[in-house]
This record gives sequence, structure tokens and C-alpha cells, in this order.
Amino acid sequence: MYEDDDDDDEVEEEERLVFYPIQFLAVLFYRNDNGWSYTHWCNAKAISFIPLVARLAIELGLFDEQQRGGLLSRGGLLSEGAGHNVLQLLMHSDPIERRSQEYQERIDDKYLQVLIQLRKLGLLKKEDIQRYSLLHNLCSKDYFAEKRLRFLVEWDPSALTQTTEYGGSVPLTLTVATSKSSIRGFQSVFEYGIHYFPNKKGINLLFRKNNFGGTPFKFACDNYGHEQVMEVVEDTLIRYSTTLDNHAPPFNIVEALMMAAIDENVHLDCVNFLLRREPDILQKLLSSSSSSSSSIESATHTNQKKRKRKYKKKDDDDDGN
Repeated sequence: MYEDDDDDDEVEEEERLVFYPIQFLAVLFYRNDNGWSYTHWCNAKAISFIPLVARLAIELGLFDEQQRGGLLSRGGLLSEGAGHNVLQLLMHSDPIERRSQEYQERIDDKYLQVLIQLRKLGLLKKEDIQRYSLLHNLCSKDYFAEKRLRFLVEWDPSALTQTTEYGGSVPLTLTVATSKSSIRGFQSVFEYGIHYFPNKKGINLLFRKNNFGGTPFKFACDNYGHEQVMEVVEDTLIRYSTTLDNHAPPFNIVEALMMAAIDENVHLDCVNFLLRREPDILQKLLSSSSSSSSSIESATHTNQKKRKRKYKKKDDDDDGN
């Protein structure tokens, strides 16, 4: 009986474990001591062959056309929902405690070159970044892969505002909530948010809530301390302010404040943050509102007087006829 049970377990294990050769060009899979989970290690020696293998697989018809030569075939613990395709595996980095900085930088460059080649071949498309949560995958890794981050963000900046399907996190959240990287990763993603969304979204991403109420700002403060996080945030805002002629903040304070106040996905800490930066903004808003009301009232009164004169002239003309 026990032997039969073991056989059943082995069949079940085989059914939920699926790997394709092209995936081993991106990472190496090692079974952990617990027997059911796997550790991924970057395959630096074979990674450059992925574009060639994918192209040959397409020419030979080894996969369905929509699988792009195996690049989109999911592999791994499929029954656990942990399967990844090759594009997602190209976001991988090795654990920071096991590799040197120099090695990690070399991996980042090698994987970037593969992404560039795949884009040239039409095997990596812009919509893949959000469809397969590539930026989220990259930001959740322990090592901050600066080159791949720049590649993805510059190609599709809107991915910075995308939320994960289950956790509701933006990429900025993952740099501090699941990653063990230095604060440099958090700083870079925040800078990109300010750069590409300077009006209101960029600053509000700092306080974007996930499904559990956590925000990038809170996670960052928990990891690195409030003082260091505020230093990074203020330095970024000051640096972008100096690029403007009037040295104004790199966001529209009024629109950012209004969005923070009415958007339920933005934590009210954002309102507090903005008010601390510009305490007299509420008075300006009230003055602007009063001025607008007075202008509207004056314009309405003027229009009414014009209409009265117009109707009086018409009556006089009718009497003359």
C-alpha cells in the first residue's frame, strides 16, 4: 500500500513539474532540501543562446506560434501557480549574499543584452512588460538590476503605475516590501515615477496602498528608517525642482493634493506629506475658490444686464414697426 502511495505521489509530482530546455538557458533549477520547492540560479554561461534557440524553434515549428519559440511557455511548479515563462526568468538575479557586486552587474548586463536582442527580433513586445508583470518581477528581486530597470521603464513608463493582480502593489512597493536590496532600488524607481509622472501620479505612488493597506513609504521607513527615507525623497524632489526655471516642486501641488484626498487607493499620509511641504496651500485653494466664485458671479451679473438691454432694444424696435 505504501509503495502504491509513493508511486502516486511521484506521478503527481511529475504532472505538476514542467520544464522546457529553453528555460534552463535562463536559469538553473535546484531542488531544495524540503523536496518540493526549487531555487533558481542565473545561467550566465548559456543565457546568450536564448534568442538563437527561440528563433530556431520557430523555424522548426516546435511550439505553437503564440508561444514564440518557447519563450512564453510556463515551466516550474504549475499546480502551485509558480510557473514562469522565459521572459519572466530574464528578470532573475541571484541572492545578494551568495554573489559579489561585480558578478551581479555582469548578470544584469548579460540579461539586458538578451532582452535587447529579443526586442529586435520581435520576440519581446512592449505589452509583455505589463502582461507578464516583468517590472514587478524585477523589482521584487534582492539585487537592484539597474540596467534592466532602465530598459523596461524607458520602454513602458506606465508600468510604474501598474498594480499586481493579487496584492495590488505597484513596483515601488516591491522594492521595499519583498526585496532585500539597498535603498538605491527604492530611490531609482521613485525617481522614475517623478520623472515620467511629474504632475501628480509620481508623488502619489509613494503612498499608493496595496490590498493590505501598506504603502511604499511605510515599507521603506520600516526597512531603512524614516530619516534616511525622507532624505532620499527630499533629495529627489529638490534635484528635479532645480531643473525647472522657477525651481518649483516637480509636481502640481494642487492636483496632487486633490488626488490624494479623493483617491481611496492613496493613503492619507500623502495629504499630510503635501501639507507639510506647503502649509499655506489650503489658504491658496480657498482664495482661488473665492476668486473664481466672484468671477463667475460678476460674469453672470454682466450677462444678465446685457440680456436686459437686448430685450429692451427689441421691444423698442417692435414698437417702431
